[in-house]
Formats: sequence, structure tokens, C-alpha cells
Amino acid sequence: MKHTPGPWEARFNLHGQAVVNGIHGIQVAHFGDNSVYSKDGSYSISKEEAMANARLFAAAPDLLEAAKDILDLKRTGREAWEKLKAAIKKAGGSGVTP
Repeated sequence: MKHTPGPWEARFNLHGQAVVNGIHGIQVAHFGDNSVYSKDGSYSISKEEAMANARLFAAAPDLLEAAKDILDLKRTGREAWEKLKAAIKKAGGSGVTP
């Protein structure tokens, strides 16, 4: 089975919950805020953490494509490197140098 086609976008829905939407606005994932708890109730996810999770999740198709490009010897070089850096940035990664 193939995953829902990208690009995916992380955003807050009308209820203020972090979600990831695919093409045509189809919801791919829902991360909630302060509504997900550990089994013992000692940890809940903040709105900020939910959005960080959503950004990382939304970057998955870009990261997969960039990784495939790096492995494809025909696409090595600047184009593949720039695609990989953009995917890392989309995922919320920092420290990526130009």
C-alpha cells in the first residue's frame, strides 16, 4: 500500500488542534492538544509540542523523496542536497547550513 500523496501541510484546525492535511485538504493525521495523555496520566501534549509533531510528520514525504534522491547516483549534487535541506527545515530541524 502507498501512503497518501504529498505534499502534506501542518496547521491548526478550526478547533485549534494540530493536524496534517494532504492534497485536497484530506486529513492525514491529527495530533490534538492537551488531549493526549500517557497511560498513567502524568504527561500531556501541549499545543506547541503537537504542532512540532505535526510539522515533523508533514515533512515525511519530502524527507523520503530527498533520501531517495541522495541514494540515486544520477541525482547527486546540488539539487538533491537542496531538497534534503528543505525537507529537514520543513520538519523543524535547525542547524542546517546553506
